[in-house]
Amino acid sequence: MPNINFDYMIGQKYGRLTVEKIIYQKGRGTQVDCICECGNRKQIRICDVRKGHTQSCGCLRNEKVAKVNYKKGLAADDYRLYGIWSKVLYRCNNPKDKHYHYYGGRGIKVCDEWQGENGAENFFKWAYSHGYVEPLTLERIDVNGNYCPENCKWIPISEQPNNTRRTNHYTYKGETLTLNEFAKKYNVNVVMLRSRVYKLKWDIDRAIEEPRHERFDTYNESGRKKRR
Repeated sequence: MPNINFDYMIGQKYGRLTVEKIIYQKGRGTQVDCICECGNRKQIRICDVRKGHTQSCGCLRNEKVAKVNYKKGLAADDYRLYGIWSKVLYRCNNPKDKHYHYYGGRGIKVCDEWQGENGAENFFKWAYSHGYVEPLTLERIDVNGNYCPENCKWIPISEQPNNTRRTNHYTYKGETLTLNEFAKKYNVNVVMLRSRVYKLKWDIDRAIEEPRHERFDTYNESGRKKRR
């Protein structure tokens, strides 16, 4: 029996592998007998499992190769759509993604139909049957809902910022809109409007109604900051 006891690993999960038995061997190094999520059993060097070098029986690598081969077979016009699908999965399923806390981190999921072996194909079929053309973008109808056929649609990119969880809406004369929309409707410089609301902390009524003032409004009509 070696000096180090690894029995604590029994029953623990590493990637897709669940350790069922520790195999102590002299000369060949300690191994673990694992069962993979796919059902295959395999003996692997314990150091590879502990350090994360091996996370499956080999099925994970096969899936990655399959995805690469699938992508290689796409038509040129489909690469953008594949990228959209990949990003949706990544930000909902991968905690390392920089936007994960806005999606998977707060419970947003991707439906089973758009995941797994046929996920990309199912997403493509839905996209083309629901009006996808470049340069439309994917949007969730309910910003707090999941990515699924019932809660998604294709819209121009110019409309995308108006339905995000981080977009602020304001009410003026009984109408609730974003600052961009108010600026367009009342012909107000949008940079000036944002400066008044965000930096000067004016209420929306004053920000829209008060005429330009050299003391407060440090932006010209092009949106660039004035030089003093």
